[in-house]
Amino acid sequence: VSGKTKIIFFIGRGRTGKSTNIRYHIAQLARKQKNFIALDADKTNPVLGQYIGGVGMPPSYEDEAIASWLSETILSAIPHGIHVLVDFGGGDTSLAYVVRFLPHIVGSIEQMGGAVVTCCALGTSVDDLSPFANLYNLGFRPTATAFLFNEAAAPTLHPSSFADIQAHSFYRRLTDEHAAVSLLIPALKVAQAVEARRLNFFDAKEGAQPDTQAPPLRLFEQLILGGWLANMEQVYQPVG
Repeated sequence: VSGKTKIIFFIGRGRTGKSTNIRYHIAQLARKQKNFIALDADKTNPVLGQYIGGVGMPPSYEDEAIASWLSETILSAIPHGIHVLVDFGGGDTSLAYVVRFLPHIVGSIEQMGGAVVTCCALGTSVDDLSPFANLYNLGFRPTATAFLFNEAAAPTLHPSSFADIQAHSFYRRLTDEHAAVSLLIPALKVAQAVEARRLNFFDAKEGAQPDTQAPPLRLFEQLILGGWLANMEQVYQPVG
């Protein structure tokens, strides 16, 4: 998908690190002055805009309204080379509605020169595969897929921590066919401190003063966050 306008869908059940990953990518794109928009299609917990300004939101959180808004926004962005990042809620039905509403949406995006990338956040439960597996069964075939294994979901990280998922036929099918890559996302030890301040990661690392009543991150927290950001960049470097 190198050189293409990317439409990136972040999906996953609750507490699998989905929101952390999309916030990281938004902060990185903004830092690198890339041309992009971020959309919050999480109808159960639409809080992305509290961390990043300018987040697009649907006129209402009915599935049909979300589907119409998403398709129109995405198809309008591609001719201008604007990357689109979309946050879907845990267990959300909105993307499934889009797939039913526009079954050829991936093909349409690809014909326009874009690429659909699905980032599926995973914990240690095999059920974490279900949001993506359900979409796949509806005929959804993204241009590229990344399985994001959340280190924070494994109390003691061990090679067997994600064994149930890695043994599942759906996961094995996509990885065996080279239709997906797997990435281990490092745990952010100061996640709660950053979230409480409603700052993007790079501002928090620099000790920015939050709009909330909380003080800036303490120096050691800034150092931990800086190390995590460096690790995240290394994790994502092979896939761009």
